[in-house]
Amino acid sequence: MLAGLGVYPEDFARRIAASAGLRNLLVHDYNDADHSILHASIATCLRDYRDYVEYVEAFVSVKEHGVHLGNR
Repeated sequence: MLAGLGVYPEDFARRIAASAGLRNLLVHDYNDADHSILHASIATCLRDYRDYVEYVEAFVSVKEHGVHLGNR
């Protein structure tokens, strides 16, 4: 949805969607999850969330001030 509004590119939307699966695993199946897989996924999720915030900040800045904050 946000990719359709131009907040971030489609490829990023697909990438960050994978973190929803990790969230569901953590919430619903934490005790049965392979903790080594969870641990390996955390760095990717943190990078994606940082990128998400940067995309949203840039989008809001352009909408409010006509200023582009980055070269994404």
